[in-house]
Amino acid sequence: MHRKKIPSSKVFRCCFNRRSCKKSKAINRFDCLGGDIRDGLKNIEQLINGRISEKENFKKERDNIKTIIKDTREKIITRLEELENKLRADLKSKCRILKGKNKNALRTFENAQKELRKHHDSTIQMQQTSPDVHCFLATHQINDRVRGEMSSITKTAVSVENYKMEIELHPYISKLLKELEGVDVLGKISVEEKMAGLQINDASLRGAQSLRSPSVSIVSSVSETRLSLKQNFKVKQTREDINISGCAMSPNGNILLTNYTSAVVMEYSVTGQHIKSIAVSEPPFDVTAVDTDCIAVTYGDWCQYTELINVAKQTEKKQIDYQKSCWGICHWNGKCYVLIHESGVAVFDILGEKLKTIKLATSIVDYLVVTDNRIFYADYGTSLVYCCDMEGKKVWEFKDIPIRGPTGISVNNYKNVFVASYHDHNLSVIQHDGKSSKTLLNDKTECKKPRPIHFNLEKKLLIVCNEKDGQVDIYTVI
Repeated sequence: MHRKKIPSSKVFRCCFNRRSCKKSKAINRFDCLGGDIRDGLKNIEQLINGRISEKENFKKERDNIKTIIKDTREKIITRLEELENKLRADLKSKCRILKGKNKNALRTFENAQKELRKHHDSTIQMQQTSPDVHCFLATHQINDRVRGEMSSITKTAVSVENYKMEIELHPYISKLLKELEGVDVLGKISVEEKMAGLQINDASLRGAQSLRSPSVSIVSSVSETRLSLKQNFKVKQTREDINISGCAMSPNGNILLTNYTSAVVMEYSVTGQHIKSIAVSEPPFDVTAVDTDCIAVTYGDWCQYTELINVAKQTEKKQIDYQKSCWGICHWNGKCYVLIHESGVAVFDILGEKLKTIKLATSIVDYLVVTDNRIFYADYGTSLVYCCDMEGKKVWEFKDIPIRGPTGISVNNYKNVFVASYHDHNLSVIQHDGKSSKTLLNDKTECKKPRPIHFNLEKKLLIVCNEKDGQVDIYTVI
């Protein structure tokens, strides 16, 4: 068989093309490898920048805690110095008065002593030098003077008082000292650890993408938010009508409920077991847990003050007067925030000392929630939901058809806002930036006239209470 001879020029071109193809593939592979390396470097750079940013955040948080510790110490010392100066001034004033009284009595007795010694010396001299007749007359005169002097001294002596000074500390100071005996630390530094959720994108499989955290989608949108019923129960029926107006969760995990027709705060376990009823001054409107042993209560139209109550010793109460009705209340970062009728939000510390009042955009407000330097509240009349800063300056406002007659309000860890709609029998969640919302519960899910709600940031549980039928539902947020 004869093979056709191929010209050498064609053989050369064929070999050249093969070499060029191989070279081109090698170049492409190097280009891909270079791209992968560049993407890897970019990812690592973002990781490093993320850690540097976290380091700066850590420094800021550390400095903030140091400032809080320093400010707390200075506030305590400054207040104690003020109280000490008042007490010292009172002591100085009383000592000056007592010294004056004692000095006057002492001067009277010393003068009387001098006069009696003069009479005594005169008597002895007369006995030695004067005739008996003169001595008799002079003695008679001296005797009259002595009697007059002694009568005056007797009257003075009867009116003279002895003084005993003691100190009785203010009951709150005594209580504070007693409670400080059981305090072993000024505070507790808590560290919340959670996965950063950083993802390194494999450029060889998906192409280069930027690093992102999976939590961003959770924070930025509420469209995927759902509720899962964990537990529900009915409030124990009493002789009074049920009108559940307030709820909160104690640090011990129990649920606190107020019935606006009965002068008690009810404490239930999350399984619905009635623990106890805490006696209060009037039927309470709202309640918040200050700590395990202390709650703060408002009374709405019943009276014009807020009350701090020691749960362990129910006789220990501190009234904070505002001259107007007090409504929704919450506790955050060592301070209580309470809605005062037509005045705004009043702020006081856990000792009951008034700090300031924050003006709001509207006055028809029943409930509020405060977290991370933001105040959230809703206008029952206009159905507007507001977010403002700690000076009352509006950050955003939101209104949507499903949210009509908003009452209870709470917020989760991502600042997404839960709002109960009393008229429409539903519960909605508003996106943290106030741009969208989603209805989570309605009357088909036994949500009937919901009023107070509460989200516990630590346990991540949402409590929803129906006003009239005493239904309490506990949800986990998914």
